[in-house]
Amino acid sequence: MTSLSDLGLGIRQFSLFLGQLSLSQSPLIAIRNRNASNPTVPEQVLVPPEPTQKEPNQDELQLLNGTDPNVNTNEDDDEDYGEEDEDEKSVDPLEPVRGEVRCVPSLFPHRVPGIYFDYPSTLRTLGITRDNQGAGSDFYVEELGGRKIFYKCNWERNCIKNAFNRAGFRRKISGVQWNCQWGKHLTTDGFESLNRFQKANHFPGSWCIGRKDRLMRCIGRAKRAAKNMPNVPSDGFDIIPGGWILPTEYDSFTRAASMERNPVYILKPSASACGRGIRLIHKNNMNSVPKVNPCIVQEYLKDPYLINGKKFDLRIYVLVTSFDPLRCYVFQEGLARFSTKNYSMKNLNSRYAHLTNYSINKKSKNFVAPTADNNSDMEGSKWSLTALWRYLSQTVGLQRVKKCQREVRRLITKTLIAAEGEVAPLVHRHVKHSTSCYEVFGFDVFLDKVLRPWLIEVNISPSLMGSSPLDQKIKGTLMADVFHLIGNVPYDEKALKSDKIIEKMQRRAGSFKSRKAVSSNRVNQDLWRKNPTHPGTVNMHDLTEDDWEKIYDLEDEHSRKGHFTRLFPSEENNDLLQYFQSPRFNNACGVAWLEYWRASYCKNWNILEEAGKDEEDRQNAFDLLIKHAQKKNKQNVGNGPAAGKTRPRSQYDRDTELAPPIVLVPGYNCAEPRCKLSLVQEDDSSSWLIPLGARSKEQVKLEMETLAACFSGAVEDDEITTMTVDNTVDTGSLESGSSGSNVENSRKGENEESEGGKKKKKKKKSSAGKEGGGRILLAKRVSVSAAGGRERKNSLTPQENPNSNTNSNTNTNDAQRPQYPKAKVGRIPLPPKPMSAGMDGVMSARAQTTRSAEKRRNKERPSAQARRSQQQQQQQQTSKERREEIDIFADAKLLIQQHLSQVGVGGRDIPVSTLNNSIFMAQKQYNYQMESKPRAKAGD
Repeated sequence: MTSLSDLGLGIRQFSLFLGQLSLSQSPLIAIRNRNASNPTVPEQVLVPPEPTQKEPNQDELQLLNGTDPNVNTNEDDDEDYGEEDEDEKSVDPLEPVRGEVRCVPSLFPHRVPGIYFDYPSTLRTLGITRDNQGAGSDFYVEELGGRKIFYKCNWERNCIKNAFNRAGFRRKISGVQWNCQWGKHLTTDGFESLNRFQKANHFPGSWCIGRKDRLMRCIGRAKRAAKNMPNVPSDGFDIIPGGWILPTEYDSFTRAASMERNPVYILKPSASACGRGIRLIHKNNMNSVPKVNPCIVQEYLKDPYLINGKKFDLRIYVLVTSFDPLRCYVFQEGLARFSTKNYSMKNLNSRYAHLTNYSINKKSKNFVAPTADNNSDMEGSKWSLTALWRYLSQTVGLQRVKKCQREVRRLITKTLIAAEGEVAPLVHRHVKHSTSCYEVFGFDVFLDKVLRPWLIEVNISPSLMGSSPLDQKIKGTLMADVFHLIGNVPYDEKALKSDKIIEKMQRRAGSFKSRKAVSSNRVNQDLWRKNPTHPGTVNMHDLTEDDWEKIYDLEDEHSRKGHFTRLFPSEENNDLLQYFQSPRFNNACGVAWLEYWRASYCKNWNILEEAGKDEEDRQNAFDLLIKHAQKKNKQNVGNGPAAGKTRPRSQYDRDTELAPPIVLVPGYNCAEPRCKLSLVQEDDSSSWLIPLGARSKEQVKLEMETLAACFSGAVEDDEITTMTVDNTVDTGSLESGSSGSNVENSRKGENEESEGGKKKKKKKKSSAGKEGGGRILLAKRVSVSAAGGRERKNSLTPQENPNSNTNSNTNTNDAQRPQYPKAKVGRIPLPPKPMSAGMDGVMSARAQTTRSAEKRRNKERPSAQARRSQQQQQQQQTSKERREEIDIFADAKLLIQQHLSQVGVGGRDIPVSTLNNSIFMAQKQYNYQMESKPRAKAGD
């Protein structure tokens, strides 16, 4: 009789044998460099052994026949050889070949490689290539054998077809043997049927932020949960305008609207797109708010940032590859969509002035489509995102632009953190493999007059229509980078059959462990359970293989990022680990890897590389590192948590009990990479200023100089023409170059004058764009103002000061409210001597001293305008507190209604007026029903 342990050992040996069979069916052909047509073989990639019997080549056959191969016997051979060389040079090494696939090797040799996605030829002509993109741009060619590469798509989108066709994929109309899908949301059964070779473009439950009403609920739930988190500010999730979900909160909305004098709201249907059904609600059409149809009503943001008098919003593309752990990336390029009429609060019924949806404004007579030039991204009613950032860097300064970009990235990360609490449990329930889903979100962001970002909505299926050359360039690059980053693998049906056999045998032997059981087997992570929001409590000594695989996924995806920037985990947003409603070990482990252990890992790998290619020297260095690691790790584990104090301090290290440190040696206690890893990951926000493609720096300098000259008045009207945009922005020239010197010097002079307080200049009217013109061009002395249409050019208000270090999480009204000193009122001094005019002279002297004292007091008091603004801010704060009380009332009412419906008491049994007038009576009725129900059962 064989024991269970022997049977489990036999199963493992059988699985290894099947794995070798699956690998033997896909032999490597050659390793090709991305820039050369001749194949080259790197040392890190395994090559099949040479055949035992070597066949003679052509030169050896000629020598055997008695002819010298170096002697030319044909006069036309030189021309033939020249033609063959030209043909070989003209062959594109990235052109797909039937039966072959280009693969990107993983950073770690034991992992499966991904399929290489190159940019289509139309984008390569613009200079968009994978050159200088790091280790993720290398590829080698592999035979498919019995494997397949198919994609499934429900729509005809050129950017998707071009990306897949360039990688050698074929379209699958029906069937289940496909690798990657771009289509509609799958059903529950569809998610459960995904295997490890398939990737779907949606997560289960992603509608929690895809619908407008569910997005409000999701952010509201996170906002309420943040109040119970000690290290999270109360306004940490103030990223979306306040509003109400109708018809549930209709009474609350009407009460709040009745408290305001001139209310203005925006109404949006809950599940619509392309701007359908969106309109403004004000006091004249308040009765038109639907009472039955599902919709949302939000506070209208009245003070947008205007460019040439027109309102705009941002479309930002975000890729999420996993929700447990959360791994999300933002694309460096996007779109800025402008309205086609000048913004004004006088005409609230003008959709072309207040809405920025492309589907609405393209029907306007003032709409100007982008030009046919692929590299023109600062013309018409639609700009590229990098063009907008470059424009703002000249108008408000580069530092304010970087701050705005940082706040936008944190807004996106907070939104995904709020959705993680709903999506992650559904992924665990319905998806077998953690890498089977990915999703591209389209975030619509609004910028107010102080460049504070606000979330408008999230699209789970953003438009990929290439209506202009600008759209084709941005969206074609986006989809190629998305499919390259997620790591598609060929579909292997034989491997799936072997997986089913192995799982069946393991279940019979009792050794099968599900994904949930593996993830919960963390016995030695007690410190993390005590403080789950601190990454320093993660014990790296006791990580499982599944934990290490998630770290390897993090590094592999980062190497294939292309034009993406990682949002979380990252050094910029690692402090948002405290914002999660449900702390998860995988999130803390990823943050701990970046904060504490990745630098040590790279340092020891560099030591091994510096030892050289000599095997003895490398082995000696490896043995020394192992001895050092064994000694230090044993000492650290023996000392316990107190050894964590020797760890390098970071932003999270406070007086917290930390896990013992560890010395990581590649190839000993963790996997060895195939190439060198950088010590610091290059996720710089300056990439958001660089447009797609490779162009000359002179054109960028010309653009920035023209922008600076327009704002300083150094260019005549006839000299200003349509701007051309460069693709290689020198960010150093933006900070200290001549292009921004005029703006910086003028801003410096304005600050000096405002500090002195003695020199005052007159206000100048801003030159807004003409009402009829829809083309957004740079004109002489272009001025960017807020909704009021005027701006202070000689003195910066506190809201416009680019050097103000106001925290983005704090309330802007409280942070920017002016603090005035209290007026000092003392005793009125009497004249030292009575005047000769008798009592009249004494009274006149007393009145004169009274007037002088009042003048002194008035100097210390704030002005009338400042008092009015302070009173207005206090009223806004009071109305905000009242709305919060109303929301609490509405939530309590809704909760009681739900409880009553669960018990079986409907709206007919209890009048609605009872709930509206008194929550206490409803609670009393509920308690009475709960008490009387068991009595009835006992009586029966």
